[in-house]
Amino acid sequence: MGTFVDKLLSNKKNSFRRNFGGTVSNHYNSKDMSKVEKSFALGAFIKRLFFLGITFLTFAVQAQKTWTLEACIQYANEHNLVIQQVAQGSRIDDINLEQSKAERLPSLSASASAGRSWGRGFNSVNVQLVDAGVNSASFGVNMNLPLFNGLSTHNTIKQNGLLAESGRLDVLATQEDYGLLIAQSYLLVLQLKEQISNIENQMASSAEQLENTRMKYEKGLVAEYNVLQLESQLAQEEWSKEQLDGQLRVAKINLMQLMDLEVTDDFEVEVPEESKGNIVLESPDNISQIYQTSLALRPEVKSAELQTESSVLGVRVAQGSLLPSLNLNASLNSNYSSASKLVDYTTITQERTIGYLASDPTQSVMAQEVVNVPVVSGYNFRDQLDDNLSPYVGVTMSVPIFSNKRNSSQVQIAKVNREIARLQERETKNQLRKNIEQAYADLENAISQYRASEKQLNLNKRLFENAQYSHESGLISTTEFTIEKNNYLNAENSMALAKYQYLFSRMILGFFNGKPMGF
Repeated sequence: MGTFVDKLLSNKKNSFRRNFGGTVSNHYNSKDMSKVEKSFALGAFIKRLFFLGITFLTFAVQAQKTWTLEACIQYANEHNLVIQQVAQGSRIDDINLEQSKAERLPSLSASASAGRSWGRGFNSVNVQLVDAGVNSASFGVNMNLPLFNGLSTHNTIKQNGLLAESGRLDVLATQEDYGLLIAQSYLLVLQLKEQISNIENQMASSAEQLENTRMKYEKGLVAEYNVLQLESQLAQEEWSKEQLDGQLRVAKINLMQLMDLEVTDDFEVEVPEESKGNIVLESPDNISQIYQTSLALRPEVKSAELQTESSVLGVRVAQGSLLPSLNLNASLNSNYSSASKLVDYTTITQERTIGYLASDPTQSVMAQEVVNVPVVSGYNFRDQLDDNLSPYVGVTMSVPIFSNKRNSSQVQIAKVNREIARLQERETKNQLRKNIEQAYADLENAISQYRASEKQLNLNKRLFENAQYSHESGLISTTEFTIEKNNYLNAENSMALAKYQYLFSRMILGFFNGKPMGF
């Protein structure tokens, strides 16, 4: 299976054949094409080929990108799924803060209902007994404004503000933690690359030494045993290189997985200039000064302090539930019923019997009287809503007397959480101090190991050069030469290990001292 670049170039070549393969041949196979047309077509073809070559170069450069440590960390900050999850959690904290601020605003709701009833019953509006079916509807708007709730809303806003800031610091702390892991993996890749370079140089030297020894053997100057020893040495070095190549592949995969970058075969890291030559050792600053600086800068410490402040406000929020609450209530309601009618009265004059004649009881005595007669008419929907409009404004006070210990239990739990937060803050600061002390000791050890490895390397280099000259002169055996050569290779590997251990230890301590991650 080819690499990404091979596939990309193959696709481009196929596209080139599709786009250009037949065009030029068609032009040049045309018998009636003039020389000017042929020249024009050739020029256009060369121009298109030029731009296609630029495209090839662009894709090849992108595919062969060399990653710096800063680029690896930046990519992880943008793509690592764990960091993204922590960032999403921080967004929830921001939403909770906005919600708590909105609790100071009045709540407003509207309601509407409609129905129909059958049979004999009372009208829901005017409480009249009716026999027919009745259509009814009601509408309302309600508002509630908290005036006082034991300062719970005020303290909740402050608490959520601290939690939101703590969440943002947690994102930064997670990014920096992954930055340390990436830096460690990055330096391991550099260390393995340098060790591979060392053994390749040794292999080249062994191959040259083997060739010279073979020539001497062919001339009868040395025994075949010397040739076999050098062949065995070269085979051992090739095996060691294969082992290092496998470790390098694994180290690159680990680095790409920390970045959440898709694993590719062409992943390469940039070798910093500082690691190419002799390193200037730097003594660490005073450990107490580093600790004080780190206390003021480290996001996990600030986050723990904010968590403690938040827990103090949590106690106040819980205590607010023990105090009376005061709310302003307002509403506006109206209703409609099809059974409701408008009743008006009109005056009429009518005769009414008021008695009978004494002389003739069969003869009634009539008198006129004025009476009011009801006139019933329809009551439309809009008029009913206008006439039945009912506004209301009131204040409600609620005093907690006994709530089955719920409120007092919440206060006690909040106090326990406050103590837990304080202990976690102390633990965070203690862990930071331990990490700095460990990093300080690691840097001092790395400096000592680097100096010892440098001294050992210089001695083994001189011994190897002397042994190489003596072996070529026939003064020492191949076995003795191989021993000195292996010692020199081990010294080079130890020097590479000490170098990158020093760089990583210095980077960690500088990280605690507020320096950016990098070389």
